[in-house]
Amino acid sequence: TDYEDIVQVLSNNIKKISEYKKNLYGKKVDEHFIYHEYQVPFGVVGVEVNNTKDAIENLFAAVVTRNALILMESNDNPYRIEKLLEIIIGECLEKFDLDRNLIQILENEKVSKDLVDLYIDENKQVIKKQPGEIYYLYKEDDFFDKYIIEEKDKLIKLGKKVQIIEGEPSKVIEVINNNKAFASAIYTQNRKLGYRFINLINADNVYMNATLENAKTNENLKNIYYRKKNIAFQAN
Repeated sequence: TDYEDIVQVLSNNIKKISEYKKNLYGKKVDEHFIYHEYQVPFGVVGVEVNNTKDAIENLFAAVVTRNALILMESNDNPYRIEKLLEIIIGECLEKFDLDRNLIQILENEKVSKDLVDLYIDENKQVIKKQPGEIYYLYKEDDFFDKYIIEEKDKLIKLGKKVQIIEGEPSKVIEVINNNKAFASAIYTQNRKLGYRFINLINADNVYMNATLENAKTNENLKNIYYRKKNIAFQAN
Protein backbone atom coordinates (compact mmCIF):
# COMPACT_ATOMS: atom_id res chain seq x y z
CA THR A 1 0.00 0.00 0.00
CA ASP A 2 1.39 3.42 -0.94
CA TYR A 3 1.93 6.07 1.70
CA GLU A 4 -0.67 8.33 0.06
CA ASP A 5 -3.29 5.55 0.29
CA ILE A 6 -2.61 5.13 4.00
CA VAL A 7 -2.94 8.87 4.61
CA GLN A 8 -6.23 8.91 2.69
CA VAL A 9 -7.64 5.99 4.72
CA LEU A 10 -6.66 7.68 7.98
CA SER A 11 -8.22 10.95 6.87
CA ASN A 12 -11.50 9.31 5.83
CA ASN A 13 -11.88 7.27 9.01
CA ILE A 14 -10.98 10.02 11.49
CA LYS A 15 -14.04 11.95 10.25
CA LYS A 16 -16.47 9.11 10.94
CA ILE A 17 -19.07 9.66 13.66
CA SER A 18 -20.16 6.87 15.97
CA GLU A 19 -23.73 5.64 15.47
CA TYR A 20 -23.71 3.54 18.65
CA LYS A 21 -27.28 3.02 19.90
CA LYS A 22 -28.66 4.90 16.91
CA ASN A 23 -32.46 4.66 16.77
CA LEU A 24 -33.44 2.57 13.78
CA TYR A 25 -37.21 2.89 13.68
CA GLY A 26 -38.04 4.97 16.72
CA LYS A 27 -40.16 3.60 19.50
CA LYS A 28 -43.54 1.93 19.29
CA VAL A 29 -45.86 2.48 22.22
CA ASP A 30 -49.00 0.52 22.93
CA GLU A 31 -51.26 0.65 25.97
CA HIS A 32 -48.80 -1.06 28.33
CA PHE A 33 -45.33 -1.32 26.81
CA ILE A 34 -42.69 0.65 24.96
CA TYR A 35 -40.90 -1.23 22.16
CA HIS A 36 -37.62 0.17 20.91
CA GLU A 37 -35.10 -0.87 18.24
CA TYR A 38 -31.52 0.37 18.01
CA GLN A 39 -28.11 -0.74 16.80
CA VAL A 40 -25.37 -2.01 19.09
CA PRO A 41 -21.89 -3.54 18.67
CA PHE A 42 -21.48 -7.26 17.95
CA GLY A 43 -18.93 -7.73 20.72
CA VAL A 44 -15.70 -9.34 19.52
CA VAL A 45 -14.96 -9.04 15.81
CA GLY A 46 -12.27 -11.09 14.09
CA VAL A 47 -11.00 -9.88 10.71
CA GLU A 48 -8.52 -11.45 8.32
CA VAL A 49 -6.38 -8.76 6.65
CA ASN A 50 -3.47 -8.94 4.25
CA ASN A 51 -2.61 -5.27 3.70
CA THR A 52 -2.13 -2.08 5.70
CA LYS A 53 -5.14 -0.28 4.18
CA ASP A 54 -7.62 -2.95 5.30
CA ALA A 55 -5.99 -3.12 8.73
CA ILE A 56 -6.36 0.63 9.28
CA GLU A 57 -9.99 0.66 8.11
CA ASN A 58 -10.93 -2.15 10.49
CA LEU A 59 -9.00 -0.64 13.42
CA PHE A 60 -10.97 2.58 13.12
CA ALA A 61 -14.26 0.77 12.45
CA ALA A 62 -13.88 -1.17 15.69
CA VAL A 63 -13.14 1.94 17.75
CA VAL A 64 -16.01 3.96 16.26
CA THR A 65 -18.55 1.13 16.70
CA ARG A 66 -17.28 0.13 20.19
CA ASN A 67 -16.40 -3.42 19.23
CA ALA A 68 -13.42 -5.38 20.46
CA LEU A 69 -11.23 -6.33 17.50
CA ILE A 70 -8.81 -9.11 16.63
CA LEU A 71 -6.94 -8.49 13.39
CA MET A 72 -5.57 -11.72 11.96
CA GLU A 73 -2.51 -11.60 9.72
CA SER A 74 0.03 -14.07 8.38
CA ASN A 75 2.79 -11.49 8.85
CA ASP A 76 4.11 -11.35 12.44
CA ASN A 77 6.70 -8.61 11.85
CA PRO A 78 6.59 -6.41 15.01
CA TYR A 79 7.82 -3.36 13.07
CA ARG A 80 5.07 -3.10 10.48
CA ILE A 81 2.69 -0.12 10.37
CA GLU A 82 -0.31 -2.11 11.67
CA LYS A 83 1.58 -3.04 14.84
CA LEU A 84 2.52 0.59 15.37
CA LEU A 85 -1.13 1.62 15.09
CA GLU A 86 -2.14 -1.09 17.56
CA ILE A 87 0.27 0.41 20.10
CA ILE A 88 -0.94 3.98 19.46
CA ILE A 89 -4.62 3.07 19.73
CA GLY A 90 -3.91 1.00 22.84
CA GLU A 91 -2.37 4.06 24.49
CA CYS A 92 -5.41 6.14 23.54
CA LEU A 93 -7.82 3.54 24.97
CA GLU A 94 -5.96 3.54 28.28
CA LYS A 95 -6.25 7.35 28.49
CA PHE A 96 -10.03 6.85 28.54
CA ASP A 97 -9.78 4.09 31.18
CA LEU A 98 -10.50 1.38 28.60
CA ASP A 99 -8.72 -1.94 28.22
CA ARG A 100 -5.93 -1.53 25.65
CA ASN A 101 -6.48 -5.18 24.67
CA LEU A 102 -9.80 -4.28 23.04
CA ILE A 103 -7.70 -4.00 19.88
CA GLN A 104 -5.25 -6.82 19.10
CA ILE A 105 -3.26 -7.99 16.10
CA LEU A 106 -2.45 -11.71 16.12
CA GLU A 107 -1.19 -14.36 13.76
CA ASN A 108 -4.06 -15.97 11.88
CA GLU A 109 -3.41 -19.50 13.10
CA LYS A 110 -3.48 -18.37 16.75
CA VAL A 111 -7.13 -17.29 16.62
CA SER A 112 -10.14 -19.61 16.90
CA LYS A 113 -13.32 -18.52 15.17
CA ASP A 114 -15.19 -19.69 18.27
CA LEU A 115 -13.70 -16.74 20.18
CA VAL A 116 -15.40 -14.07 18.08
CA ASP A 117 -19.01 -12.97 17.59
CA LEU A 118 -18.41 -11.78 14.03
CA TYR A 119 -15.79 -13.17 11.63
CA ILE A 120 -14.77 -11.45 8.39
CA ASP A 121 -12.41 -13.41 6.15
CA GLU A 122 -9.89 -11.96 3.68
CA ASN A 123 -12.54 -12.06 0.92
CA LYS A 124 -14.87 -9.97 3.13
CA GLN A 125 -17.26 -12.88 3.66
CA VAL A 126 -19.09 -12.39 6.96
CA ILE A 127 -19.74 -15.23 9.41
CA LYS A 128 -21.87 -14.47 12.46
CA LYS A 129 -21.98 -16.57 15.59
CA GLN A 130 -25.53 -17.89 15.72
CA PRO A 131 -27.55 -17.32 18.90
CA GLY A 132 -28.77 -20.23 20.98
CA GLU A 133 -32.37 -21.39 20.93
CA ILE A 134 -33.13 -20.91 24.64
CA TYR A 135 -35.42 -18.14 25.86
CA TYR A 136 -34.16 -17.03 29.28
CA LEU A 137 -36.60 -15.78 31.91
CA TYR A 138 -34.72 -14.15 34.79
CA LYS A 139 -36.77 -14.25 37.98
CA GLU A 140 -35.16 -11.51 40.02
CA ASP A 141 -38.25 -10.96 42.18
CA ASP A 142 -40.63 -13.61 43.56
CA PHE A 143 -43.46 -11.14 43.02
CA PHE A 144 -43.56 -12.32 39.38
CA ASP A 145 -43.77 -16.07 40.10
CA LYS A 146 -47.22 -16.56 38.61
CA TYR A 147 -46.52 -14.42 35.55
CA ILE A 148 -43.24 -16.24 34.80
CA ILE A 149 -44.90 -19.66 34.97
CA GLU A 150 -47.62 -18.45 32.59
CA GLU A 151 -44.97 -16.97 30.28
CA LYS A 152 -43.00 -20.21 30.24
CA ASP A 153 -46.10 -22.27 29.41
CA LYS A 154 -47.07 -19.84 26.64
CA LEU A 155 -43.61 -19.95 25.02
CA ILE A 156 -43.42 -23.74 25.23
CA LYS A 157 -46.76 -23.97 23.41
CA LEU A 158 -45.17 -21.83 20.69
CA GLY A 159 -42.42 -24.41 20.36
CA LYS A 160 -39.72 -22.44 22.21
CA LYS A 161 -37.07 -23.79 24.56
CA VAL A 162 -37.39 -21.93 27.86
CA GLN A 163 -35.22 -21.71 30.95
CA ILE A 164 -36.09 -19.89 34.16
CA ILE A 165 -32.93 -18.56 35.76
CA GLU A 166 -32.35 -17.07 39.21
CA GLY A 167 -29.41 -15.65 41.13
CA GLU A 168 -27.24 -12.60 41.58
CA PRO A 169 -27.65 -10.21 38.60
CA SER A 170 -24.03 -10.11 37.43
CA LYS A 171 -23.79 -13.92 37.50
CA VAL A 172 -27.06 -14.30 35.60
CA ILE A 173 -25.93 -11.79 32.97
CA GLU A 174 -22.66 -13.70 32.57
CA VAL A 175 -24.45 -17.03 32.12
CA ILE A 176 -26.89 -15.66 29.55
CA ASN A 177 -24.16 -13.92 27.55
CA ASN A 178 -21.88 -16.96 27.63
CA ASN A 179 -24.70 -18.99 26.09
CA LYS A 180 -25.30 -16.38 23.36
CA ALA A 181 -29.02 -16.02 24.07
CA PHE A 182 -31.54 -15.18 21.36
CA ALA A 183 -34.09 -13.67 23.76
CA SER A 184 -34.04 -12.81 27.45
CA ALA A 185 -36.38 -11.11 29.87
CA ILE A 186 -35.93 -9.89 33.42
CA TYR A 187 -38.85 -9.74 35.86
CA THR A 188 -38.16 -7.22 38.58
CA GLN A 189 -39.63 -4.28 40.50
CA ASN A 190 -36.23 -2.59 40.38
CA ARG A 191 -36.37 -0.56 37.16
CA LYS A 192 -32.75 0.57 37.51
CA LEU A 193 -31.65 -3.07 37.58
CA GLY A 194 -33.97 -3.81 34.67
CA TYR A 195 -32.38 -1.12 32.50
CA ARG A 196 -28.91 -2.41 33.44
CA PHE A 197 -29.97 -5.90 32.36
CA ILE A 198 -31.25 -4.57 29.04
CA ASN A 199 -27.98 -2.75 28.39
CA LEU A 200 -25.64 -5.59 29.35
CA ILE A 201 -27.34 -8.61 27.78
CA ASN A 202 -25.88 -9.43 24.38
CA ALA A 203 -29.01 -10.71 22.63
CA ASP A 204 -31.31 -9.70 19.77
CA ASN A 205 -34.29 -9.35 22.12
CA VAL A 206 -34.05 -8.13 25.72
CA TYR A 207 -37.20 -7.24 27.65
CA MET A 208 -38.16 -6.10 31.13
CA ASN A 209 -41.43 -7.36 32.64
CA ALA A 210 -42.74 -8.14 29.16
CA THR A 211 -43.60 -11.25 27.17
CA LEU A 212 -41.04 -12.68 24.74
CA GLU A 213 -43.68 -14.11 22.40
CA ASN A 214 -42.93 -11.30 19.91
CA ALA A 215 -39.15 -11.83 19.94
CA LYS A 216 -37.86 -11.83 16.37
CA THR A 217 -34.81 -12.57 14.25
CA ASN A 218 -33.28 -9.32 13.07
CA GLU A 219 -32.18 -8.50 9.56
CA ASN A 220 -28.59 -7.54 8.79
CA LEU A 221 -27.65 -3.87 9.06
CA LYS A 222 -25.79 -1.88 6.43
CA ASN A 223 -22.81 -1.45 8.75
CA ILE A 224 -21.70 -5.02 9.42
CA TYR A 225 -20.03 -3.97 12.67
CA TYR A 226 -23.46 -3.34 14.19
CA ARG A 227 -26.41 -5.59 14.97
CA LYS A 228 -29.99 -4.69 15.83
CA LYS A 229 -31.28 -5.01 19.39
CA ASN A 230 -34.98 -5.04 20.27
CA ILE A 231 -36.02 -3.98 23.76
CA ALA A 232 -39.34 -3.64 25.57
CA PHE A 233 -40.37 -2.40 28.99
CA GLN A 234 -43.47 -1.18 30.78
CA ALA A 235 -44.68 2.26 29.82
CA ASN A 236 -45.37 3.26 33.41
